[in-house]
Amino acid sequence: MEAYPQVCVDLMLDDRVVDLVVEGDDVGVRTGPLVDTSVMARRLQSSRMHAVASPRYLASHGTPEQPSDLSQDNCLGSLATGPDSQWCFTRDGTSVTIPVRGRFCTNDGHALLNAAVAGVGIIVHVDILVAPQVTAGS
Repeated sequence: MEAYPQVCVDLMLDDRVVDLVVEGDDVGVRTGPLVDTSVMARRLQSSRMHAVASPRYLASHGTPEQPSDLSQDNCLGSLATGPDSQWCFTRDGTSVTIPVRGRFCTNDGHALLNAAVAGVGIIVHVDILVAPQVTAGS
């Protein structure tokens, strides 16, 4: 905005996939695979997903040793996937998909992270959002 003082910005934050043309938006930032191949896209950054939980949650529920252990945990989710979801884990080129359930879902990534830090359950979230909390040990 400093470089282009004549430009006005309306910032809308939403987790739903929108049709940029229909909604009259100029730019959208999305995560995940490109579904609509008719849009022009440019990769801004690569990221990885991590399963994380707070020390408080792990102290009271135990630490899962393998992905299948998550079936016994409160796995927090996105409203896009709902309380019954599947998490995919890959190690050494081998993938495994695990059905998970949770008692808390939200459409906001920061609210999901805050719930995990508060000890509500385990989340799978993007590395750039969980890194500060993991480093801090929270």
